[in-house]
Amino acid sequence: MIGYGRVEIMHKSGSCACFYGEHTTQDMREKLINALDNKTLDQFEMLLYKKNTLI
Repeated sequence: MIGYGRVEIMHKSGSCACFYGEHTTQDMREKLINALDNKTLDQFEMLLYKKNTLI
């Protein structure tokens, strides 16, 4: 998955913080974390990055 091996992904946080980059807004990060913490269904578009930080 985008440069990460299965074992690497399994050890990462469910919030996908390892995929955040300079253009991933704080608002989108908070929306994802809130949805995960509150176990709620939400829908939004978020910019995530590959392991080598290229979009």
